[in-house]
Amino acid sequence: MNRANSGSRPAIVSLAALAITAMVGAGLCGTVNAGSDLDAAPASSASASVAVYPGSFATTGSMNVARVFHTATLLNNGMVLIAGGASAPGVTRASAELYDPSTGGFTATGSMVSARVNHTATLLPNGTVLIAGGGLAGVKVSYKSAEIYDPSTGAFSLTGKMAFVRAYHTATLLQNGKVLIAGGINSAGVPQASAELYDPSTGKFARTGRMPVARFAHVATLLNDGQVLITGGSAKSRYPSTAELYNPATGRFARTAGPMHVGRFLDAATILGDGTVLVVGGLTNQGKVTSLSEIYNPATRKFSYGPIVVDPRFEFLTATSLPSGDALIAGGQSGGGLTFASAEAYNLSAGVFQPTGQMVFARLGHTATLLQNGDVLVTGGENVNSGALSVLQSAELFTP
Repeated sequence: MNRANSGSRPAIVSLAALAITAMVGAGLCGTVNAGSDLDAAPASSASASVAVYPGSFATTGSMNVARVFHTATLLNNGMVLIAGGASAPGVTRASAELYDPSTGGFTATGSMVSARVNHTATLLPNGTVLIAGGGLAGVKVSYKSAEIYDPSTGAFSLTGKMAFVRAYHTATLLQNGKVLIAGGINSAGVPQASAELYDPSTGKFARTGRMPVARFAHVATLLNDGQVLITGGSAKSRYPSTAELYNPATGRFARTAGPMHVGRFLDAATILGDGTVLVVGGLTNQGKVTSLSEIYNPATRKFSYGPIVVDPRFEFLTATSLPSGDALIAGGQSGGGLTFASAEAYNLSAGVFQPTGQMVFARLGHTATLLQNGDVLVTGGENVNSGALSVLQSAELFTP
């Protein structure tokens, strides 16, 4: 097990901390207590496996621009669109670039109409990409605006505006081809319960049902039955343990049959090969970085305890579904404030977390994108382990 989570926080403020503070004010995350809530684990929770999950990381070409809190979207042609993000405190990027897996290199493409960070990027059925919301790094500004990237021209253009300004929201492509935009935070630092739908056929947004709990920096996961599971995030004064489902047939949200066992913020979630959803990491209401994972079962609409992770982590880690049905967990931060290079995998058939190859660079606020060949592209992010803020230009590939 990587013991970096026992270290102390470097005396440097990261862009991750600046971003949250700028939007909602200091003290949102409370005091982070080094260590994890291992003592709170039920007796039935399996420990992380000592077996190593097969896979390794290796560097690939570097981006043209260092970025954190950008987006990465797999296009139909197999390339990956990298858009926006921040390169330094107060420096927000409008530029975009393309990663070509056949060459391992990045090339510039057209720039977005607006520089933005903490936005969303969603591949649409026609192969274009919807960019929505976000704001400026280190500033209390959220956007209503949205734009479309057309891979055939390499250009961005404006599309209809959202009904509400929002950043740290989610955007999920539904099975009917529309995009569900949910939650987020406005320019006043207030979490949102509102949701809306983008219709690619009209280029417009329309309001839909509201979430039972206003939240931002949450996770939205599309289930096999077409519904969308909303978990985690912050309601500003607390980290809700409640979860909810959006039903496209009714246009409404409803709470799941049972809440999560742990309210968590800055966590990650992804669907597994059997259709269940893995929820992992995050900061609890007690100020601890949780070691407990949870599994959501769509058949019962309830959560059960999952196994204990190898490294308790939070703050912009990534969780990526693999072709095997397993999940890759990478990066993030420890309770002691150190940025992780470690990665681990949830082995679905074994029901345990297993350590896997370590990333070449420690990072949080990065992206992790499953490529058509089964590799995972990791780009950008930041780390503060050297005692100075470093926004990363590097990229690497995980090969299972």
